[in-house]
Amino acid sequence: MSIESKTQSAIESVFSLLVTDSYGIYIPQVFCESLTEEDLNSLNDVHVLECIHKIRREDSALNYEHYWEDWEYILNRYTKTVNGIVYSIYHSSDLWLVNETELDKMTDSEKDLIWESIA
Repeated sequence: MSIESKTQSAIESVFSLLVTDSYGIYIPQVFCESLTEEDLNSLNDVHVLECIHKIRREDSALNYEHYWEDWEYILNRYTKTVNGIVYSIYHSSDLWLVNETELDKMTDSEKDLIWESIA
């Protein structure tokens, strides 16, 4: 297996595309609106939940003055656990779901390659 295919395989095991960059400034709102009640009920950080609810409001991208600050708070603190696997989110033009459990198993050099490929 070539280095490129190993890197691609590693990327696919860690990252899942959630929202494409074609949504532009609406990426936070699209993400927040996509969360299910189960997702919301599983959040341990009350402030993350409050930020999500504020961003979910119609036209929040255009009319809510703390839109980007709340989005930054969500990006830095949002996690969810499914079947023992911990996930976070990462926003670099596209929005990605990050398998933190799988990422933690990798060496620093593997992580560097992955982050360079996704950024």
